Amino acid sequence: QQTKLTFRPEDVVHIKVNVPSGEAFGLPWLAPVLDDVRLLRKIEENAALLLYRHIFPLLAYTVGIDKPGYEATDTELEQLRSVIEDMPTDGAILLPERHKIEAVKLTAIDGKPYLDYFEQRVFTGMGMSSVDMGRGDTANRNTADAMTGIKADRVKGWQQALQYQITNLIIDELLIEGG
Repeated sequence: QQTKLTFRPEDVVHIKVNVPSGEAFGLPWLAPVLDDVRLLRKIEENAALLLYRHIFPLLAYTVGIDKPGYEATDTELEQLRSVIEDMPTDGAILLPERHKIEAVKLTAIDGKPYLDYFEQRVFTGMGMSSVDMGRGDTANRNTADAMTGIKADRVKGWQQALQYQITNLIIDELLIEGG
């Protein structure tokens, strides 16, 4: 059996960091880039759709030729449609000379620059670098060390904010009450 605890508001200490002016609560450090994270995720989904769409060529089937008596019939078109729909993606079909299959040349945009750009925005907003995320292709050891120092400074800042609030809001209060 759990008993419900009730605290008076004056007995509760709310330790907060990164508090915007006029707000009661602090914001998580990721708050400014949440929209960028959502956008990057959407771009990744679209890149996956683009890859799926272009991994297999779009084929144009021509049935019949433009001569009297050699045109395609509805029955012939329906039979070919059935064969194509039932065919595995790596399958092949044999067709008579009145049939022609051509791959349609589609040019897709290169999504990599967009993915890289928005990924970098998210990393920057999180206070992380490409090296921190395991992508050290363009960074040297000095760059990695500098970025690690930046993260260490951020953590020290959080620790100092917590230390200050714990000292002033809890420890000093206990010392005053204890005389």
